[in-house]
Amino acid sequence: MEYKVFIPSGNPTALVVDGVYDEQRRKEINDEIMQKHSFIEQVGFLDDKFNLIMAGGEQCVNAIRCAAYYHMKRLNLNEIKIKNCGEIFSCEKNRRVVSVKSKVEPDIIRLSDSLYKVRLTGIVHLVCTLNLNFKNEDEFKKYAMGEFEKYGVKNEKACGFMLLNGLELKPVVYVRDIDTLFYETACGSGTIACAMIRAYIKKDDVSLRVKQPSGKVLEATIGTLAGQIYKFKISGEIEEYAW
Repeated sequence: MEYKVFIPSGNPTALVVDGVYDEQRRKEINDEIMQKHSFIEQVGFLDDKFNLIMAGGEQCVNAIRCAAYYHMKRLNLNEIKIKNCGEIFSCEKNRRVVSVKSKVEPDIIRLSDSLYKVRLTGIVHLVCTLNLNFKNEDEFKKYAMGEFEKYGVKNEKACGFMLLNGLELKPVVYVRDIDTLFYETACGSGTIACAMIRAYIKKDDVSLRVKQPSGKVLEATIGTLAGQIYKFKISGEIEEYAW
């Protein structure tokens, strides 16, 4: 089993690069890697046909960017397509900045003036625009889990609580099948969901530069047609981690 570790916009991600394995083995490898490297927040599996499967079967945009970076560097390319959760994502590289773009049909529900539910393939996000404060990460994670249960998303393959204060994001993500709950250092799909809410309200294209807990920035652009969201693009830096 061979794996690499990447830091996409501060979000430590391990990619097993010698195959996608079966579901049970993916869970075992996920646990092995997280025990060895306690800072790792997610584990994905790659094959040579550009398929990416996460340990919990969820969609992970930062892992898609890492997979694209790995294959493009290996093959000396600047463009590539990565498959994840049955969808194909077009990826580009400019030095260490990797972007992902795709057509999309999100299901967005306004739950209140300050809370929205955004359903993407493989993950559902609750986007909250209230200025909430917590004593520590554990208190925030406990609050997020309560919201997942309250709004019936805890049994989804993966769910996120995205606390967006201006252009600063605080993300908590739960992955059901591997039972992980992280206050993430960066969240790609959550950043996209936040930008989608702005586009949903505005009924027009939106571009946001969102500061992640890592201090890094992810830039998300949402495209609309007749007021309906139909595509996204997200970009950010990727670093390689050596141990």
